Amino acid sequence: MDASTGGSKAPLQSDSSTKPSVDDTTQRIREQLRQLRLDDMASLAQQQQIESGNPIIDEQISWISLSISNYFHFLEYLLATWGGIAKAAFSANLDLADRFSMIAFAAGASAILFIIYLWCLISTAPLLVWIYRLTLGRSSGGLGLVNGMNRYLFKNLTPAQSDAAKEKLSAPPDPSEYEVRKFSLDIAKMLLQISSLMYERSNEDTVKAIKHIQAQIAKADPLTTKLGPINLYNTVPPFVDAVDQPGQLARTLVGGKSTSSLTDTVVALERDSRNTMDEWAREHKLEQEPVSELASLSQAYASVFWDPTSNWMVVAFKGTDPRSFEEWTTDFTASFDSAHDDIPGFNMVHRGFKERIFPSKLGSGQRKPWTSIAGAIKIVSEGLSQHQAPGTKINVWFTGHSLGTALATLAYSKALVSSEDLPDNVVLRDAYLFATPITADMATRYHFDDKIFVKDSGVPRTMWRVTNRDDFVATGLPAGGDSDKLSFDENNLFGFSHLGIEIFMKTGPLASRVKGNQVKAYGDFEVHITSKFTQEEVSAQRRAAEREGLTLLRIYSAFQLVPIVGRLAAHATVNYYDQLDRIALLQCVDRE
Repeated sequence: MDASTGGSKAPLQSDSSTKPSVDDTTQRIREQLRQLRLDDMASLAQQQQIESGNPIIDEQISWISLSISNYFHFLEYLLATWGGIAKAAFSANLDLADRFSMIAFAAGASAILFIIYLWCLISTAPLLVWIYRLTLGRSSGGLGLVNGMNRYLFKNLTPAQSDAAKEKLSAPPDPSEYEVRKFSLDIAKMLLQISSLMYERSNEDTVKAIKHIQAQIAKADPLTTKLGPINLYNTVPPFVDAVDQPGQLARTLVGGKSTSSLTDTVVALERDSRNTMDEWAREHKLEQEPVSELASLSQAYASVFWDPTSNWMVVAFKGTDPRSFEEWTTDFTASFDSAHDDIPGFNMVHRGFKERIFPSKLGSGQRKPWTSIAGAIKIVSEGLSQHQAPGTKINVWFTGHSLGTALATLAYSKALVSSEDLPDNVVLRDAYLFATPITADMATRYHFDDKIFVKDSGVPRTMWRVTNRDDFVATGLPAGGDSDKLSFDENNLFGFSHLGIEIFMKTGPLASRVKGNQVKAYGDFEVHITSKFTQEEVSAQRRAAEREGLTLLRIYSAFQLVPIVGRLAAHATVNYYDQLDRIALLQCVDRE
């Protein structure tokens, strides 16, 4: 695809009288993304209909119903996990170490998940919810539980910092980064804000919207839960039904009717729940739209953010909601599953994470979330290209926090190794991931590193994996696969590893630390923390925020010093941002 043509649309016009305005293009992008997401939601509604046999989802879920649902999720997890172990016990491919690793992982995960089940049971109890709203909820400034410890979190990014981030996000690749990898503090701050912002959408309104879509599907096809011979999912790029005809899948599911009113209904139902996100985007002169519910009715989802006047976009993934037990079961489904069919060259990855991006079971009328994500990249990039000089590439960045980083890792990896899924007018840039759990085996890590550190692409890329203190999610689970000194069979769960280069944040004037083996194995390049601002200016910005009362209260930060509890507190978005605000602009030192 020629970068100057904006994809399959009409060529870029040089006559300003015929070229659409930025506002017109933004509106068209927004409409197409909403139609694309309608397809994604209709696919999910169809999935629920097929699995449950009931075309209607309960709009209001009581605490008792939620608790029972969580209980069955826990039982399902236990049966799947321990049943898998029992089945594997008779496999000749497993040695004693493999069996021990599976039992150890399953026992540890089951014990932790039971504690989390109790936490979800208690934290969602109506009385405690009421008490929270009267106490901590009032001081949160309307923010959700994840970000509520700092009601001014989204006021911390100043206009100057925002402009610096946007300038760096729009810059072309720098070939010098093959020798000196540059972690941009400016980009990291904006993308951590976006990752934190993802928690502010209400899932309840989205479930209502899917219920409405499901009801329309039932009206169109009341006698069957399947679509028969119609093949709606095109598994061959460029995903014709998802990209070139957004809304086509939904139109087919509702009997060929126009979906404009259906899209308007979804927007109306979700308007209040996305207020915080829309306000932040307006403040920084950006646009944002959700694009996929990631094959589940839980709270995980993917969105795209873009600057309508520039040449960059961000794909963001929401992390685990502390009170969503279904998402915790995804996190703790720590068994390996082959990813080669979805991400060529990859070996084994975390099954729970893979199922969110590349579900293994798809019926007629269902779509893989990756299809929607790739489609969104195409739609936004084509629109942005209409207002750029011919040949200008659209930079695509990825980000997320917690579970969101695991999903972003797999989606970014797919974009990296399957470049044909993306249009020719885009260039895949870096990923900035915060609080990343283990995601893959050693063989997959080696393949990923070979692909991302190759020097013949002309585009230096880095998947930055940012870690705060001893964050339990990022550092608490066995990650023997991170070490090149150890060797594990592909079935040994102690061989789980992280992907990307870890930045272990330290408070200035100390230098932050970097995981050495991932740097040394691919040349003697260095890792530097950089910014448009000087160290003195960065420190002055921090002091100004403290004077204005915008930073995290010290009592909340101090929780990180408490044994055990501190490792969980370190995982919070607000503690990540607070620590990111304190790091020094220095060359990183080897952590090993």
